[in-house]
Amino acid sequence: MKSYTLLFSYLILSLTLLSPSRAATVSGLYETEVPVYGTDSQARSDAMSRAFIDVLVRVSGNRDVSLAPGIPEVLKKPERFAQQFRYQKPSTDFMNTLATRPTKMLWVSFDTNAVNKILQSSGLPIWGQSRPSLMVWLIVEQSGERRLVDAQYTGPGRGILEYAGVRRGVPMILPLMDTKDQVLVKVQDVWAGFLDELLDASKRYNTEAVLIGRVSAQPTGGWQGRWTIVNGDQPPTGWQNAAEQFNDVILSGVDGGSDILARRYAQFVDETSEDVVLLKVSDLKSLGDYAKVKKYLTSLAPVSELLPTQVVNDYIVFRVRFKGSQEGLTRAIKLGNVLFPLDSLPGSIIAAQSGADKGATDQSTALLVYRLMP
Repeated sequence: MKSYTLLFSYLILSLTLLSPSRAATVSGLYETEVPVYGTDSQARSDAMSRAFIDVLVRVSGNRDVSLAPGIPEVLKKPERFAQQFRYQKPSTDFMNTLATRPTKMLWVSFDTNAVNKILQSSGLPIWGQSRPSLMVWLIVEQSGERRLVDAQYTGPGRGILEYAGVRRGVPMILPLMDTKDQVLVKVQDVWAGFLDELLDASKRYNTEAVLIGRVSAQPTGGWQGRWTIVNGDQPPTGWQNAAEQFNDVILSGVDGGSDILARRYAQFVDETSEDVVLLKVSDLKSLGDYAKVKKYLTSLAPVSELLPTQVVNDYIVFRVRFKGSQEGLTRAIKLGNVLFPLDSLPGSIIAAQSGADKGATDQSTALLVYRLMP
């Protein structure tokens, strides 16, 4: 039986290892676990609806997905879209994130195609498996003491941070705080939000975005959070939140950062509108390299068909059929840090240079040129 810990092991792994890649391929987007409160059919129905909302939020990147046109209707019978489900005991890690003890847990796996079609018909985006990694610098202040939540931290904050990332499908990395980090960053730097120092220290982790959180217990009760996210080449975005419970202020902070990432990377995919582009990838040295490129491209949400049309020495040309805009496609390709973009050329030039079958290649088709990164 798959446990909560095993189901979400990919996230825990990403939190404790130094990742060589800015983005990660996230599995398990269409499955989730939710607590069940009660033993009757209504309790199961309520849990199934919450599970479906969890998946819709994770795949669309939109926290308000339940309010979108058509979604309230499908939520009446979410079991229609479930492929598998089972009950299991709550794990200790998950129990620590809940205020009320559940009777049991419901694990559900929903149909990928059905979920995508529901989101598309409701005018919502789809956030594919390739997602930006998020470097997290989090300080917790309580009783006059400030503690950085690093990769070795075992106190309050670590578990709920992991759960928050899992719930939104955002891979997170915590600082190792080894000698390299300690030279560049002090606890007071994180608390003060010194961006230059934190961004400099974050470079070694090679993540797409950096989230800085400062959470403090209030003298009158409750918790307050201050958050800043730096998302690639975008200007820093800051916000504040407050909650009665510690877990809630962490969840809300991660939600805020996830919302910003989703607005940039989730793709609006129009099933009725498709386009075709030629994509050349060079620096392929083995069949393994070819398999890596093919697997990566087919994992991207906009890509509906991938057909190799040429293999010449160390490069290959694919005919890529995709949904949405070409800009959305190139942004999705860039995110994975697998292919490095080179100068693009008109389709007629590559056809003339390579002797490709012009009958099979539209000369007006754009050519995107990449090389495989080491």
